[in-house]
Amino acid sequence: MLIVKTEAREYRKDRVLGKDEARAYCEAECVILDVRTGTIPYTSVSQGEATAEKIDGEYSLSETSSRAEGMAVERAMTENVAGLLEFLGTIDGP
Repeated sequence: MLIVKTEAREYRKDRVLGKDEARAYCEAECVILDVRTGTIPYTSVSQGEATAEKIDGEYSLSETSSRAEGMAVERAMTENVAGLLEFLGTIDGP
């Protein structure tokens, strides 16, 4: 069983001149639980960071913040998935 937990923080910068910005940081944890034995053979923790400028189609800085958060989560999970695939490649079949 794959268990995933993400925790994201976001920061906003309103600008008088220029485009508003949002920055997000994410920490993602992945755990593999062997339900047959109750053991945890693999864990990983990774971080992701992203900065996004407000684009013309966005109504508010909240949308920009959500987009930055999604990018940060994606970067953190990409790192976790790479490690998970490497671990799964070391497991011998039944």
